[in-house]
Amino acid sequence: MGNLNELLGNGFNAADHAVGDGDFAALPEGKYTILIERAEIKATKAGDGQYVALMLNVTGPTNIGRKVFDRILLSHPSEAAVRIGQERISSLLVAVGKPELRDTNEMIGLEATARLKVKNGENEVLGYSPKAVVAAAPTGVVEAPAGDSSAPSPGGMPWD
Repeated sequence: MGNLNELLGNGFNAADHAVGDGDFAALPEGKYTILIERAEIKATKAGDGQYVALMLNVTGPTNIGRKVFDRILLSHPSEAAVRIGQERISSLLVAVGKPELRDTNEMIGLEATARLKVKNGENEVLGYSPKAVVAAAPTGVVEAPAGDSSAPSPGGMPWD
């Protein structure tokens, strides 16, 4: 039994809070800009290895605010699994512009692009690339430089 008055001060009234939509469905496959919110080293369930557990916050272009999780295996009895994990962490570090890493906390706040697929109803990160730079859309008409004879006269044609 838990006393919510002790924990929250005055208990909990659902009418005082927004109701979540409960939408935890996988994101559609594609590329998403992500921000690393959490990066922790954890032991595997079997206790025979360790991995970096990442919580990624989607920052665009769609599904902003949704969370995606990734696990990158770094130590394990299987040499192939370790090689794949090293390749994945290397890909992530190159994508965020941080070629060397001493502590997983150094990853927090860094951005990249993650390519996602859906596997068994959940998102899986296939790989990372540098954050896509979106060019600004043109804002108006570009005027010809002064003295440029190739520019048409107002209301005329270039050959006039």
